[in-house]
Amino acid sequence: MSKNAANQHEVLEENLYISEDGYLETFVVNETSEDVWFDDFMVMSTTSPIMQETHYDPWGLELTGIGFQYAGIKANSYLYNGKELIEDNGLQYYDYGARMYDPVIGRWGVIDPLADKYWDVTPFQYALNNPVRYVDPDGRDVIDLITGKDTPQEAALARFVQTKAGRDFLSQFARAGDMVGGYTFKETGAQADHVDITYKSLGNLGRYEGATDTRWKFKNGRKIKLKNLTRDAVLSMANTEGFKVQFDISVSEYFDEDRSLVTIAHETFLHVEPKVKQFGDAIESLFTGEFDGENGMMSLTNTLNKIGNLAEEHKVAVNGKSVSMETFMEEIVSLTGNNNLRPIFERWKETERER
Repeated sequence: MSKNAANQHEVLEENLYISEDGYLETFVVNETSEDVWFDDFMVMSTTSPIMQETHYDPWGLELTGIGFQYAGIKANSYLYNGKELIEDNGLQYYDYGARMYDPVIGRWGVIDPLADKYWDVTPFQYALNNPVRYVDPDGRDVIDLITGKDTPQEAALARFVQTKAGRDFLSQFARAGDMVGGYTFKETGAQADHVDITYKSLGNLGRYEGATDTRWKFKNGRKIKLKNLTRDAVLSMANTEGFKVQFDISVSEYFDEDRSLVTIAHETFLHVEPKVKQFGDAIESLFTGEFDGENGMMSLTNTLNKIGNLAEEHKVAVNGKSVSMETFMEEIVSLTGNNNLRPIFERWKETERER
């Protein structure tokens, strides 16, 4: 109160902005030695005016009867996903930029401009037929709302690293602070100085679903395929460069997330893991003196050139003896509840048996 309250009424008012739900306790108190009388005490709540409220089903179709439109205010036409609703000539299409979307049937009016990228679904489908999980910002690419990734391959890699099998394998080669699929490794792995692994998607893999390119890697960035390795290159790396091998894992960019995930695991556990062991055994033998002398160095070169046998690696998997791959498949199905993953791997096995 102020001096204005002397022998007369003074209006006291306090405006508060409440930012969240909760409880408000109010009271009046006189903490002076003077007599004070309070009257007409009240608390008023004023909400911000709602001009328009619109509800949708997952596909963007308006749920009529439960929305609200303030009288006398021009209706907002930017609705579902913030896209403009085009109502000219009786249309009820949303303008996404690249294409017009019809929420009544959950389909686009024209084919996907990136249809080759999503070859396994109809080019007219919206959000991979799953608008609860995916969103299509512009009528071309989808974004996974769960993983936050904008390609099925990135989403698959994020799923791969969510498994203990995936993390345990990659942790051998990661450095503290490295991020793979959204997961940040906290420690540097024992083989981080000797092995690099990269994952990428490609559109020109031919008949292959995935591929692993293995090369020696020099400090200056130069790479040599193992099959092209020479004695001089081995000597150079042994004397000045140190030993380092690069694995570039490629997955078809035309695959959905499930096939991409199984392919990532396939390349990692069937091809990279055994090569890493063979590579490690060869280098260990080098340092224990098994390849001493000129003949020994030639023997090392031949050993390194023979690392990785595609047919043998596939044979192990077909017979169900790839422990890491089988463990991963059990874990990822249990983790995600996705029963489509195991059949993808089993169909590949069946195809291999028939070759």
